[in-house]
This record gives sequence, C-alpha cells and structure tokens, in this order.
Amino acid sequence: MTDEIDELIISTLSKDSRQGAAEIWDFLRGFGHDITQEEIESRISKLTEEGVITGYSITINPKKLPQRIIRTTLITFKVSQSLKKRTEV
Repeated sequence: MTDEIDELIISTLSKDSRQGAAEIWDFLRGFGHDITQEEIESRISKLTEEGVITGYSITINPKKLPQRIIRTTLITFKVSQSLKKRTEV
C-alpha cells in the first residue's frame, strides 16, 4: 500500500526517471517531508518489488537520429465506475 510520500516519489520519477535520491529528497522537502536518501532508495526498491514500478522508459527525439524510428504504443484502459459521472456534460 502506498502513502503520500510513495505517491510523490512516483510522481517525480514519472517526470524524470533518472533522478537520484538527492534530487528526490529535495523534491520531497518542498512538500514538507524530510526523510533520508536511504529511505527514499528503500521505498523505490519496495515499490519495484511490489510491482508498483514496473520499469523505466525514455523519450526520443526522432529528429536527432539519422535513421527512421517507428514507435508502437500499447495502452490499456480500465473502466472506472465513476466514468459516466466524469463524462457527463
């Protein structure tokens, strides 16, 4: 089960998965959380072991590469019970 700190860690890693514990620590301090870098690393390991974090990815600028890149993205949606309320105008 995740808590607010885990959710903040996931949030910042989703923006830049190459961040180190020091950068994440600084990000968390902005939200009033002061935990050690070791605790951050431990939480990331736990999130990975529990399958919350399943991998890391990169985004490529195809204009910077000489050969053509073809990208396929598979998206899976889960329908929420509150979908009808959210889509009503």
